[in-house]
Amino acid sequence: MSLEFEETAESVGEILEDAAVDTEGAEQPAPPSSVGAIASDNHRERFEAPEITRMVDLPPYDWILTGSSGVVKAPLVIEDFACVVGHVTHIKGDFQKEDIEVQDVPRMVESQSIELEVWVLCTGRVRDRSKVHLADLIGTARKALPGARVHNRPRLTTAAIIEALYERQNSDELLSGGDVSNEQQDFDDIGRYALANKVSDIHIEADRESAQILMRQHGRLRHYKDLAPERARAICSAAYNTLTESGSTRDSFNERIFQNAVIDRPYEEGRVRFRYASMPVAPEGFNVVLRLLPIGVEADHQSYEDLGYAESHVRDIRRAMGKSSGVFIIAGTTGSGKSTTLQNAIEGIAMERPDQKIRTIEEPVEYRIRGASQTPVVRDESKAGDGKSENKPFVDAIKAALRSDPDVLMIGEIRDTVTAELAIQAAQTGHQVATTIHADAWSGVVDRLNLIDIDGGTLSQPGLISGLAYQKLMPVLCDHCKIPAEEWARENAGTPEQKSMIGRLSEIQNNDLDGIYFSKQNGCPECNGVGIVGQTVCAEVALPNNAMLRAIRQGDIIEARKAWRDQRSEEPGDMTGRTAFEHAIYKMRKGICDPRDIEHRFMMLDELFHLDD
Repeated sequence: MSLEFEETAESVGEILEDAAVDTEGAEQPAPPSSVGAIASDNHRERFEAPEITRMVDLPPYDWILTGSSGVVKAPLVIEDFACVVGHVTHIKGDFQKEDIEVQDVPRMVESQSIELEVWVLCTGRVRDRSKVHLADLIGTARKALPGARVHNRPRLTTAAIIEALYERQNSDELLSGGDVSNEQQDFDDIGRYALANKVSDIHIEADRESAQILMRQHGRLRHYKDLAPERARAICSAAYNTLTESGSTRDSFNERIFQNAVIDRPYEEGRVRFRYASMPVAPEGFNVVLRLLPIGVEADHQSYEDLGYAESHVRDIRRAMGKSSGVFIIAGTTGSGKSTTLQNAIEGIAMERPDQKIRTIEEPVEYRIRGASQTPVVRDESKAGDGKSENKPFVDAIKAALRSDPDVLMIGEIRDTVTAELAIQAAQTGHQVATTIHADAWSGVVDRLNLIDIDGGTLSQPGLISGLAYQKLMPVLCDHCKIPAEEWARENAGTPEQKSMIGRLSEIQNNDLDGIYFSKQNGCPECNGVGIVGQTVCAEVALPNNAMLRAIRQGDIIEARKAWRDQRSEEPGDMTGRTAFEHAIYKMRKGICDPRDIEHRFMMLDELFHLDD
């Protein structure tokens, strides 16, 4: 039975309604509307917001009908920002839609062998500014696919989504041409699974007898699958030899030496950059670690509270970021979520201050920051080890950004003396700067900057450092299956290590374990058998006061830290002057975090009594 479609209310002619077109068909500037108006105060043009911001929100489709292998030709001026997709709704005949080549679609639609629903996808800019070309595209689709149901009203999406669709089309062409090996397909299957399940790192471990793949999900390393060591070598060899970016490798796969590379893959769920690192392991084995960096992902905005910051943290961060100049630095180790916090902080500023110009320098652009001009930078991996040459593109991008009249500048990471000096220069010339650095405490930021030749006299200038934060991610327990501490202790505290941990927990809790929970080993259906449902930030924030600045100038970081600790209050939820470790303890007491995770990621629980020793 064929599917009956209702007609859309808008015709192709109506798409052109309100668009100023002269008698020759050339577009004229349209009057401002409530959506596409040009704001007189900041001269920033606003287009209609996209309704599709994730690949999973796309209408169902079987083919991309525009592009290199498509059957619908898009006007040149909009071809990168619009595409046409088609979905089979009914088949008449003894065949499957998987058997249909895209070139055969027009003939099969015209002969009524298939019924096809067609959508036009475009950006808000195309919808508001290129209506004539958009109408041409819809008309071309109707002519190329006679009898198909072509929706007249386009669906609005982002340029990143359209780019991903065309990347997928190119990838499918390679697959159909037989140019992709089984090992490459295995690699992509692993990558897709990791992306869909929010995995941060993939570990491939192989020796003479066996091999396995582990994945770090929500901060915990978990077994994914076992495989033959020969298969593991074949997958890693194919990935390194054929999928790496040009210039990121200097040799072929060799499990007996250290190797690094960059692999960029387009998937339906989004684009991913893998940072590949391998090392030999005795005897006759190797480990490959792939860090996942999603590229250009459209994610919902998260507030500081959503990320896990305490109310007192949020108050201090807003005060620091509310200053017209100064450097705000978020510290953390690899995988601590500092980049995510920074990106959401910058997007928050963009939402609150639409009249300011915000620029970012990132390697790479992992998440789209609405309201900011984002510049991606790729280091020259062929010059890895030569810090000056390797980081030159990053430095050049910062210099260019400073010449482009920004109000707020986000630098993805301070990585060397030159990067730090440029951030300081920007703050000293009246810009607000936000960045990240690798350090293990807010006070560690000062030590790290000292190590790259930024002296205490510079750092102690009043107003230069607007604020310092340090954060670490902690797994969040599943509310549906987490186990009360008393029950867990009865069933699991059998080894000396477990008994000792329970003893430390009881000590800091004065033997009251009520409200403390542990994760269930195999989880439950609600958490997909993991026992963990996400990660939360545990943090510490410092706003330098005069006492702290004097200590920093004198090179006395212990005294600076003491001055910060003196700000503590008696209120348990007030994290002013309290460490990220204390924030984690607070969340443990709220039933959010497992005590074992705190000891694994910070220190033994009874160190709580010795923080000021």
